[in-house]
Amino acid sequence: LFMAAIGANMNRHIFYYTTPPTPYQVNGALLNPNGITALVDSVTSYNQIDLAFAQSLTLSHFRNAIGYDWKYYDFNEQTYKVKPHFSYVIRDREGYFWKMRFLDFFNAQGEKGHPKFEYQRL
Repeated sequence: LFMAAIGANMNRHIFYYTTPPTPYQVNGALLNPNGITALVDSVTSYNQIDLAFAQSLTLSHFRNAIGYDWKYYDFNEQTYKVKPHFSYVIRDREGYFWKMRFLDFFNAQGEKGHPKFEYQRL
């Protein structure tokens, strides 16, 4: 059921803060448009997120609420890294709340574009 709530995608994002604006292919997570809502939390630790906390939030129907910003490119190490302080609260169609966080952007062979994450129903 949780996996029906989000899916991976690759789409083009335009970074307007660069000169000139730069189109770039990004890997991200999209919400299922059928009643799924989500919110990113970069303040509360993953372990502190519980059902009461999740129920107090105003979640978004925005399809790109999770998006691609859970990772960044480390130019010093020339690799992608996950933002460990980003957690996501997701509510599915049945009204169940979940918490999720990304753990990695690479598979066991070191190939990028294979996100690894954990999730838990609240």
